[in-house]
Amino acid sequence: MTGVQTCALPISSDYEVIIVDNNSIDNTQEIALSFVERYPNFRYIKEPKQGLSHSRNRGYKEAYGEYVAYIDDDARAEKKWVENIIGFALRRPDIVAFGGPYKRFVFEEIPKWYKDSYGSCNLGEEERPIAHNEWISGTNMIYKSSLLMELGGFDTRVGMSGDTVSYGEETNLLIKIKQKSLPIFYVPNIVVEHLIPDYKLSLKWMLKSHYMNGFSGFETFGMRRERVKWVLKTLYVGLKGLIKFILSKERYFKARILESFSGFIWNLGLTIRMFRG
Repeated sequence: MTGVQTCALPISSDYEVIIVDNNSIDNTQEIALSFVERYPNFRYIKEPKQGLSHSRNRGYKEAYGEYVAYIDDDARAEKKWVENIIGFALRRPDIVAFGGPYKRFVFEEIPKWYKDSYGSCNLGEEERPIAHNEWISGTNMIYKSSLLMELGGFDTRVGMSGDTVSYGEETNLLIKIKQKSLPIFYVPNIVVEHLIPDYKLSLKWMLKSHYMNGFSGFETFGMRRERVKWVLKTLYVGLKGLIKFILSKERYFKARILESFSGFIWNLGLTIRMFRG
C-alpha cells in the first residue's frame, strides 16, 4: 500500500496496528479502513507532512504501548513477528532498541547477476548486541516509545519523501542511541520479508541508491564540510575500485561493477553534498 507506514506494538490486547497514510494517491485509504472496520486494534491516521520520517514520527506519537515496532509498506511480517517481539521485550526489558533480519521477495524473475546477499540483511543466528559498525534495518526495528520521545524521533531532513530518494533517518537515530552507550540488539527470530520491485533489480537503480545513501550521509552522520578531504578520499576510493575491478574474478559484469565501485559512488554522493548549500 503506497504511502503507508505500519507500527505494531504490545498493549493489553496483545498489539495494535497503526497505519499512517502519508498523502497516498491510490486506494490506500479504502484498503486501510476495511481493516479498521474489521479489527478493533487497527487505527488509520493521515499525516500531511510529506516524508517517511514524518510518518514514523507520527506513528510513535499516536501509539499507546511501551514499544513501537516499524515495518515498511512494502514488507510483510512472518507469522510470529509480533509474538517474537513481545517475547524478547519480556526477556530483556533493559534493551531499548532492537531489530531483526529481513529476507527478500520478488514478483519478477531475479537476474542471474543479482546475488543472494543483495536486497536482504542477516547478521547471523546469534541474539546479540550489534557491533559499532552494524545497524538494524529500518524495515524491521523496534524501540521503546520513551526513547523515541527522549531523542525526538527521526530526523525529518533525511528519509524517503514522495519521489525523492533519501536514506539515513534510522541510522541517524541509532547513532544517537549508541552515543548514549545504550545497547542495540539483533534478534534473529524477528523476521520480515521485504519486496524488491522490478525496477530495483537493475544496476542503474543500485548505483543510484548507493549515491543517494552517500548524499544523505552528510545529515545522517552529522558531518562537517571537509571538502578537500572528501574529494581526495573519493579519488582514492575510486582508484581502489578500479584496481579491484581489473583484478576481479567475478563472473557477472554487473556484479563486478557494483562490488568494485559502490564505495566510490557512495563517497561521490557525500562529496557532492558537501558542495551544496
